[in-house]
Amino acid sequence: MLLRPAPSFKVIKTVDPGFSQATLFAPKKLNDMEPEDRVRACYQHACLCSVSGKMTMNNSLREWFGIEPKKTRWSRGSSGIPLRRG
Repeated sequence: MLLRPAPSFKVIKTVDPGFSQATLFAPKKLNDMEPEDRVRACYQHACLCSVSGKMTMNNSLREWFGIEPKKTRWSRGSSGIPLRRG
């Protein structure tokens, strides 16, 4: 699945009064993204969730990135405390 990495925004102050630079990126596979790209994509997802009144959760990030849910290593009780290794 190809994802569009979040844009990068920079403030350039080499001239007065300065300007902003926005860089848009071509779609990439998640594994081909640099760590900075993934961080920006997670931040963008969190911002979009916030303005739409939703919570950012691991499940929402998995959906955003198109990652299949995997079995967890720990079984949890209703309190969220690990009960046994699964």
